[in-house]
Amino acid sequence: ISHFIVVKEDVTEQEATQLALRESEALYRNMFENNLAVKLLIDPHTGQIVDANPAAANFYGYSLDKLKSLRIQDINILTDAEIQAEMDLAASQQHHVFNFRHRLANGEIRDVEVYSGPIIIMGVQHLHSIILDVTARKRAEEALRQNEERLQMILQGTQVGTWEWNVLTGEAIFNERWAEIVGYTLSELSPSTIQTWFELTHPDDLHTAMQLLGQHFTGQVPFYSCEIRMKHKAGHWVWI
Repeated sequence: ISHFIVVKEDVTEQEATQLALRESEALYRNMFENNLAVKLLIDPHTGQIVDANPAAANFYGYSLDKLKSLRIQDINILTDAEIQAEMDLAASQQHHVFNFRHRLANGEIRDVEVYSGPIIIMGVQHLHSIILDVTARKRAEEALRQNEERLQMILQGTQVGTWEWNVLTGEAIFNERWAEIVGYTLSELSPSTIQTWFELTHPDDLHTAMQLLGQHFTGQVPFYSCEIRMKHKAGHWVWI
């Protein structure tokens, strides 16, 4: 007589778990590979680029296979020790945003802003990094800084007083020379508002000054220009 032993096992939960894992993996791959943002998956211990998306290959100018054969040290122009220190900060979540300079395949150096943090994949920690090209912004900031320096040199060389007025808030910013003209230091006029200017202006000239200012605000004159008397700290009036 033949006998059969049949063992039944409910694998519904196991199948559901596996399905959830597959769906989660598919979602991750879709978010990683199809994202227009430049993304890298990096081994925080070695700097090896474990994975990269097509946007990263396009930005750096490498094929995906070539990019994944590189280490982040091959791209970042910092020293190996400096890069490792930054990766340690990202892995420990002490720092999330970094400003680096990365070298492209053609040798061009680009300024990048990197958002990086730890991610666990198959029980192994990696760094998930999103890279933004901020070269144009950095160049614009540097150009603005240079322009500001040139302006300051011009103002210092010509010894002119300046004041900036925020019409909405009433806040006014005077430079040191402006304060000197009326016999004060900037600290003596602090906190400075447009009221400071009103209080120092001769009453007979204030009406004319405000009338001309109103004409400029309404577009009747292209710029504001007038001569007024302001009271010096010593008590006399100076023409400005």
